[in-house]
Amino acid sequence: MKRLALYILILSGLAYAPVERADVGKLAPVEAVLLDSDGTSVMLSTDMGEYGKGGSVDEALENMKECSKAYVYLDTARYLLVTDSATHHIKDITKHLKQSVKVCIAPFDTDLKAAAKYLRTHSGQPTLCQWKKGAAVPAEEALKNFKKSQNNA
Repeated sequence: MKRLALYILILSGLAYAPVERADVGKLAPVEAVLLDSDGTSVMLSTDMGEYGKGGSVDEALENMKECSKAYVYLDTARYLLVTDSATHHIKDITKHLKQSVKVCIAPFDTDLKAAAKYLRTHSGQPTLCQWKKGAAVPAEEALKNFKKSQNNA
């Protein structure tokens, strides 16, 4: 009987929990995120065409959310592509992404939609979780081959 009362109390508490509501039609489910830096600014872009810039990853993400017509939903991201100049910002973006996101080095001019499609069939990148355990961020051979295939097309 006490358990039942406890369950009812917990469920009723959830009904009053503050929840940020979002229109499903305005969600921008992201599959690939590109993290870039020019030394003073951090730039984030997604395969959905969203872009943000700021002095830190948090500021760039906030700028992206402010400038976007849709609600940028990073929980759906599967790939984090990082330029050579932004590898030191990976720790800052990990709190915004799932630990299962695959990480690889990419040039800043990568077509993110095409890269995400390509990476779906070319696995082998470490996840953020593996990277945190000390794995090096690979200069992804698959992305080099992807660039070659784009140039030949």
